[in-house]
Amino acid sequence: MKINYQQAMAFLLATLAISGLLYLIPVAGIEGRRLFNTAAWPIITLIAYTMLTYSLVRVQYLRGFRLELTRILGLVAFICALYFMHLFAMDKIVELLKIGSFVLLLVLASNKTLWQAFGYFRNLFALIVAPSIVLYLLMMLSVPPFLGFEVPTHEGKIASGMQYGNYLMGYMIFNDGQSINRLSALFDEPGVVGTFAAFLLAATRFRLDVQNVIIFVAAVLSWSLAFFVLIAVYLFSVRPRLFLIFLLLFSVLLLLFSDNPLVQKMLIDRLMISDDGISGDNRTTLTFELKFIEFLFSDKIYFGSDKTVYELGYYISSWKSLIWDYGLVGLTSILGYLVMLFTFKIKRSVTKEANKDYWVYFVMFIASIYQRPNVIEVAPLFILAAGISYMIVERQNKLERSLLFL
Repeated sequence: MKINYQQAMAFLLATLAISGLLYLIPVAGIEGRRLFNTAAWPIITLIAYTMLTYSLVRVQYLRGFRLELTRILGLVAFICALYFMHLFAMDKIVELLKIGSFVLLLVLASNKTLWQAFGYFRNLFALIVAPSIVLYLLMMLSVPPFLGFEVPTHEGKIASGMQYGNYLMGYMIFNDGQSINRLSALFDEPGVVGTFAAFLLAATRFRLDVQNVIIFVAAVLSWSLAFFVLIAVYLFSVRPRLFLIFLLLFSVLLLLFSDNPLVQKMLIDRLMISDDGISGDNRTTLTFELKFIEFLFSDKIYFGSDKTVYELGYYISSWKSLIWDYGLVGLTSILGYLVMLFTFKIKRSVTKEANKDYWVYFVMFIASIYQRPNVIEVAPLFILAAGISYMIVERQNKLERSLLFL
């Protein structure tokens, strides 16, 4: 049987990206995830990198490779410099090689390959969240089969009293024994569902199909403020008419469920503005804010603190952690790296044109760093590069179809 290497590479890229997001395995829980990390992940990675080597020798990248080598080395240099600047410990070498190698995969893959990979990723994402939608509805009507609690590995989550209720169809997050009624599927928190759903819907321009309907419903049930904000930014910039519809539906949602404690806590209260800023900005703690002010006026502001926010016990998720960990030089390196990856994918398009959609998508990605700063990881890097490639190929396909009718 003849193997389609482009499709195989696309599926492996999508698998690597979605695996980087998964926190739990159905029924098997966190221990199942640990087993996957130990056994399955290295095998998948080895196959993917073997295919990359084969494609470099056999296929389309050999011609013109020298012209692109400088840019490729520049991209890898950024990520190496970023890691070695702050993480000198030898136990970080494996992580460095994994991320660096994945960057090579993204850079060397054609837009067509990443277009297919994005499609696979979207299908996998919809497949993962779909059972949790059913579970969410069952939780409102009755109690589905319960297999026990899973204790998170993150010390901050443990300290907050968080646990994962293990049901046959998926997981629900509990705080101090009470369900928070937010859909998180197999990911570590609802914000993952909301944030990645926003990018999947934006890249497909809210195309009405089964996958997008599932993803949209899951994002709404995650009650992620990031989802509503990112989608509002995209629709306002790219599809203003749909933005008005979205704004109307969102307003109706708030009015109808204004007395609902969950809606009140997760949306209405978090959108209130006070003298201290937006009340929903719960990504840091008061203790960290006081330390961060001192840090801004210290000599560590340039290259980062000696210890990361996590090592110091500040369990936060804010863009400020990037400055604390890497300093202004590191933050500039991260942003420069992301810009290079973005522009490189744009220049690989046939049209050589970065239209409004691409730039809005990139601005959405940069804006998401505000509340989800861990962008130098497999899944966020994939969603940026593959999302841009998906929009480029979709645009090219649309132009080709229009030419057929001329």
